[in-house]
Amino acid sequence: MSKHVKILIFNAEGSTFCLHGSEHFSAIRKSHWQNSRLALTRCLIEMKYLDSDKEVTSEDIEISEHHHLKKYPDLLVSLSHTREVAAAILAQKSKDLLGVGIDIEKSDRLVKPELLDKFQNDRDEGLDPLELWCAKEAAFKASSYFWKKEKTFVLKDIGVTSTSVTAGDNVFTSIDFEVADTCSGTIEFSLEENFLITTAFVKTLKGAKGA
Repeated sequence: MSKHVKILIFNAEGSTFCLHGSEHFSAIRKSHWQNSRLALTRCLIEMKYLDSDKEVTSEDIEISEHHHLKKYPDLLVSLSHTREVAAAILAQKSKDLLGVGIDIEKSDRLVKPELLDKFQNDRDEGLDPLELWCAKEAAFKASSYFWKKEKTFVLKDIGVTSTSVTAGDNVFTSIDFEVADTCSGTIEFSLEENFLITTAFVKTLKGAKGA
């Protein structure tokens, strides 16, 4: 069984997914809901928790505390969407994998300086503005379950660093994040269909719940 799996769903495909969360959704929000839940369903099928020939119920894909599936508490989950595409990541919880987050953005999106000022801090190093934005969005989703301070959790509370090490002809890059007094973990980037997909994995807790 895979340790984790991520799936992309484009709008035209996701719009046929029959489940929906509320009749009060706008058409756009409903399509985003359908796309992301179809991506989650595909993840569950790939990880053998659902059969592809059986009907999916709302209980199968109900998410608890933006962290795990209610029906399967040991399955960590995160969702993301844009106007064109949705993504889901599903992972088996373990002693060295405690939370996951995913973010998806167009790879040519420009991050304006005024937006950068709202999330960048002096601990951040080695990433361009779009990579940093996506890394913090994914890390926020992966970490928010463990935040226990009275202060509201914001992106500036997350520090992200990219470190490269050269070994012979090879260059190895490690991207890590840390939420002070809460947790730390790693970031991964991939490019698919002109979208930058960013995943975050909480690896270590620092006295937070769930330790």
